[in-house]
Amino acid sequence: MDTKRNEECNTSEARIISIKDNTISVVIEQKEECSGCAAMTLCEKTSDRGKTLDIVQNNASNFSVGEKVLVNTPQSSLFKALMLAFAYPLLIVVGLCLLGHYFFGWNDGVSALLSLALLGVYYSILYKKRNTSLFNFSLYISKA
Repeated sequence: MDTKRNEECNTSEARIISIKDNTISVVIEQKEECSGCAAMTLCEKTSDRGKTLDIVQNNASNFSVGEKVLVNTPQSSLFKALMLAFAYPLLIVVGLCLLGHYFFGWNDGVSALLSLALLGVYYSILYKKRNTSLFNFSLYISKA
């Protein structure tokens, strides 16, 4: 991977735990700054087992089990994940609250409850589509 692509990516250190065909399984390693974090007990990165990812890599034969690598995530994938997880749900809640209150004359409680119900529907749809191309995020492995 060239350095230009690496600069445009969010990079995490990982360790290879298995290689099967073109799929490399890695576990994301805990960083030192995690030790002082207030949310450390809630974070998957700091759990004993870490976060395991399966990444399809064409040059998987160039890597070996136990090797430390860098997992690179392009900014476009991070932006897509941010939009799906936070921005769209925020727009749904605020939009329906405002729409219900000002255009339909609903009181605040009804607007809030209906927007939360719609939010539940949104996350249910995301959950059902979790194995589709909607969640295909690009990840690349490079030597550490």
